[in-house]
Amino acid sequence: MRRVLVSGLGLVGSNIAAKLLREGYSVVGYDIRPTHKLHDPIFRRELERIEFVEGDVTDFSKYLQVAKDYDVEGIIHTPAAVMENWQETVKVNVIGALNALEIGRLLNLRRVLYISSGSVFGDREDLTPIKDTDPVSPRSYYGLTKCLAEIMVNAYYELFDLSAAAVRLSGVFGRGWHQMEFFIQGTIFLALEGERIQVVDHYFPYTYINDVTEALYLLYTKPGKLKYTLYSVSSEKGATWESIVSCIKKNVPQANIELIKPKPILMPEVQKREWRGGPSLIRGPFAMERMKEEFGWTPKYTVEEGIEEFIQYIKRLKEEEPEWYAEQVKKFKSLYRPPPIMR
Repeated sequence: MRRVLVSGLGLVGSNIAAKLLREGYSVVGYDIRPTHKLHDPIFRRELERIEFVEGDVTDFSKYLQVAKDYDVEGIIHTPAAVMENWQETVKVNVIGALNALEIGRLLNLRRVLYISSGSVFGDREDLTPIKDTDPVSPRSYYGLTKCLAEIMVNAYYELFDLSAAAVRLSGVFGRGWHQMEFFIQGTIFLALEGERIQVVDHYFPYTYINDVTEALYLLYTKPGKLKYTLYSVSSEKGATWESIVSCIKKNVPQANIELIKPKPILMPEVQKREWRGGPSLIRGPFAMERMKEEFGWTPKYTVEEGIEEFIQYIKRLKEEEPEWYAEQVKKFKSLYRPPPIMR
């Protein structure tokens, strides 16, 4: 039986695990807690066959032992820490990645995929699509650590002939969402209940999880060695929140969402701000030239199409799992905060 070690069972990890299970693989999940059991009931049922082991990716001995004990053929390493504490960020994002690569080398695994981020580019001057070969310029601790991990992936590929690759993602949304983030899912839940909420219009290259899952599956299952050590996956065009709100209102007639247009001067002010270790805000989608060249792959979904499918999924949860759904609504009501510029 082909067995894959998926470390981190959040949004990306759980969805690629589900895809692998559907395709006949066995999946070993490795995380500091059984995160996959925190997802919605429908998704949890899809993940029941995961062989879960509790552990930390920064614990090299245990990470290695799990890979040995389960005789895995490869690793998909998804954990990431997004925090202001740079020591913890480095520990999880850099040491954890190094551990996955070293395990791949020691056990001669067929593939190691590392999940990176568009945060390596920091703020950009415009929304021009970003090429895989464009120079990086991180403006956050998170982005810095992702850059370091990408360098390590390339080193293991070149020095040890390990078929490893970093995969940059951008604004991923869909089922398996982080339980304490409001984001797109919170907007949809409260829209379905007719709750009045306000959102500030801005652009971002969001990506629907189904496209991410398909791209990762192609990268993991390709026979032989991958051509590159770095790939990028996003939507083709991204979306503004004006477009997202319009899509939600089209599919949820009772939605009571007020769109706030920021003053034009805010954007250049944001671009020129001093770096304080926080997240980046302005960048375009990825050009994804390597995914197109090597696999002939392009995203199936626009952001709006992903939103529509996500809405239908949440409507299904409301119908089939009403008690769980009600708890989510309660949680998102507590998480919602009006935009700061309106206070």
